[in-house]
Amino acid sequence: LHKETEQKKKEEEIIKPTKTQVILYYIYLQKAKIIPYFENHPIGKIEAIEELIKKDGIDTTKNYFQKVYNKFTNHPSNRIARNQVNNIQFVIDHLLNDHPKAMEIAKEELNQAITKNR
Repeated sequence: LHKETEQKKKEEEIIKPTKTQVILYYIYLQKAKIIPYFENHPIGKIEAIEELIKKDGIDTTKNYFQKVYNKFTNHPSNRIARNQVNNIQFVIDHLLNDHPKAMEIAKEELNQAITKNR
């Protein structure tokens, strides 16, 4: 019984994206021009992030979201890195199914991340 509970827990974890994966998802949507960049938002970057978190019910704070978002967008090497391979793969497998253009961008970055430090 314990094993089944552990397995069920693992499955739930797999399906629920982490904060980092959610942020990557939005970055790929932006790169594919599906949603506007927060920096270009008429109400300002912080407000745009706050609005998105509320609208999409994201389980994070605007400060945390902005910190990770900035880390990935200001320094793409943080995003296209070996330690992000699993996150990018998750976004491709679970979050970008309805966005082929964003998925292409994510797959390209995944390949770069995998081959980066061989």
